Amino acid sequence: MAVSNTTSRERIIKRAAQEFTDGMVVNLGIGMPLITPAFLEPGIEVVLQSENGILGMGGYPEPGKEDPDLINPGKETVTLAPGASLFGSHESFGMIRAGRVDLTMLGALQVGMYGGTYTQI
Repeated sequence: MAVSNTTSRERIIKRAAQEFTDGMVVNLGIGMPLITPAFLEPGIEVVLQSENGILGMGGYPEPGKEDPDLINPGKETVTLAPGASLFGSHESFGMIRAGRVDLTMLGALQVGMYGGTYTQI
């Protein structure tokens, strides 16, 4: 029996990346979802929306070029893609509630024990 060199975590991330289709606006939760763009198929381009107020979130910055004001929901520094927009989190959640985001991938701690999401009222 052949042994795979990939971990369970990597297999999950690669499988999740298959859910992206070209042109989607995608919101990524904390944890493994933030890694999925690194595993997109060639030719698949998506616009990343961050719930803390970024539309057009880019990748991780080069060492020494970090801007502490540009962070993803996991508090990691990120860059902005060309044409990105910055706004308040209330507008970000408004986009999500209005159905302007095509796909949301939640982190494990963002999901309830019966599969639903937690909503704060």
